[in-house]
Amino acid sequence: MLRLNISFNSFNVFNYFYIKNNQMNNSNQLPWKTEEEFYDLHAANVFKKDTFYHVNMIGKNEEENAKYLIGLLNLKPTDKVVDLGCGSGFLTNKISEICECIGISTSKECIKLAKKNYPNNTFEVGNMENYHAKNVTHFTCLEAIGYSNIEKTLKNAYDSLKDGGIFFIKDTTLISHPSSEEKENIDYWEYYWKYYTYDVPTMISSAYKHGFKLIYFREISQDSRLNMKPFMESLKDNLVIQNYPHPDISVQIPTEFIFQKKKREKWRNPYI
Repeated sequence: MLRLNISFNSFNVFNYFYIKNNQMNNSNQLPWKTEEEFYDLHAANVFKKDTFYHVNMIGKNEEENAKYLIGLLNLKPTDKVVDLGCGSGFLTNKISEICECIGISTSKECIKLAKKNYPNNTFEVGNMENYHAKNVTHFTCLEAIGYSNIEKTLKNAYDSLKDGGIFFIKDTTLISHPSSEEKENIDYWEYYWKYYTYDVPTMISSAYKHGFKLIYFREISQDSRLNMKPFMESLKDNLVIQNYPHPDISVQIPTEFIFQKKKREKWRNPYI
């Protein structure tokens, strides 16, 4: 797996670790305890209209990224898509131009914002671990599966999909053998964002256990990964860097998986 060397200037290192360590010693200092509360508090800043920062796939803007994903999934007018962790609703809206698409989020404020941004689309407050729908051909989940119990989410998606249905997951996966400084950076995501990051073998083996087959995998390059920096800069402004410090860049690598539901078959995982 690609290994990345992360560097911070000395002031940011001191600021980040000093404040983080003090806050982690007293969990009551954070005004949110769950990811729902985090996004309820910050939906207006984190998810502005037409913000699609999660993708960072190949395009230079949101339109290109959405077009890439729609093409990758080969969506057709007869398809039915559920967008798990829909955020601002941008991707849900773009997919809805092709076929039926429902946007789901645990955050009431995110759903309120998505409905305001795209009033002609369908958005629902729901949990990906237990959300059920009939005749689903595709699930999409872009950097949101780490908020859930991955086993429950995969089982639920498998049960909800038609035979041959697709579960597209775009998430960040851990780099190999992180240094002590990089491990601290990983702790930041779990503490502030309440987000758990999986490694590639865990993601694949969990999917295979529930009956999926991996049909596509792509680990995005370092250059694409660096596109997250403008988003991190935005968060520094929106979440007040003095109180909630953010590292300049994450230590995880954006990775794409496409899993397919196979009827009455358990597939051997070639990666383990």
